[in-house]
Amino acid sequence: MNETLHEGKVRCYVHIMKEGLCFRVNTLGLYIEANRQVPKLLLNLGLEEPLVHGSAQITDRGMVGSDSIIGSSTQVGEKTSIKHSIIGSMCTIKDKVKITNCIIMNSVTIEEGCCLQGSVICHNAVIEKGADIKDCLIGSDQRLETKAKHVNEVIVGTEQLMEI
Repeated sequence: MNETLHEGKVRCYVHIMKEGLCFRVNTLGLYIEANRQVPKLLLNLGLEEPLVHGSAQITDRGMVGSDSIIGSSTQVGEKTSIKHSIIGSMCTIKDKVKITNCIIMNSVTIEEGCCLQGSVICHNAVIEKGADIKDCLIGSDQRLETKAKHVNEVIVGTEQLMEI
């Protein structure tokens, strides 16, 4: 135990950066904020790559905010609004979905009429029709039932540690 506590001494670590971006990310809110800074950083660096991947299928591009990123092979349905969010690759987002301030990882399915705010949805999760999710962390391979309502929750499998 003494090794873990370093014999009661307090230690401070510093990383000095000359260029780039560095964040301390030890809460869900800080993780989301760090990801929100990525589109701004890409624009400031003058990268010409579009924030919406060329293979993404989006019915109405006007409903995708200029500060959002959408990965390859993702499908976005009609009347779906995506603002201040990062969407991974191979996701399926159905019609009339509202996504704000979220991080959606790869291979996530969000069914019709869902509303997601300030949340992180991990790989292979399924959010069924009409779910309302606010300030939540949804673990990999989780399935939320139709019209589920969750606020400020961490939802992971019983035998699963949180992996981001």
